[in-house]
Amino acid sequence: MEPQPKRSLMRSETDRRILILFLVERGWQAARELSLDLQQEGVVVVHLIKGRLDRSVRHLIMPKSHIRLLSVDRRLFWPAAWGLLLWWGCIGRLRALLVDNDRSYRRFQRWAHVARLKLAMVRQGAHGYEVWVGAERVPEVSWRSSVGLA
Repeated sequence: MEPQPKRSLMRSETDRRILILFLVERGWQAARELSLDLQQEGVVVVHLIKGRLDRSVRHLIMPKSHIRLLSVDRRLFWPAAWGLLLWWGCIGRLRALLVDNDRSYRRFQRWAHVARLKLAMVRQGAHGYEVWVGAERVPEVSWRSSVGLA
């Protein structure tokens, strides 16, 4: 039997998965729907949520694998967002950044381009969530292929 390499040298299964950071400031429904779709494909979605989550809302998502919720105080939201982006960006884990409003999209647009990170805005539409890049709604299939899915 071959000796096992040290655990610290091995990358865990979750380290190889696609990681997407979703900044949730306003609505929760579109973020929830998209993350439930992505987790079925093994994508890890981390939601950084502005403000505290009610326990009942947390229970809607938490039993699902590959979905993480980080709720932070409103004053700590932007420092936490930049910290996570820099950390995961530097170690090469982060594949995409999703936001839920125009202001956040504009805030990260230049940085995402420099970091070669896919940036998109997710909104609630008439038939579920919609993915927007800039002022243009993009088909879900093309967005998924741009982040290495499908």
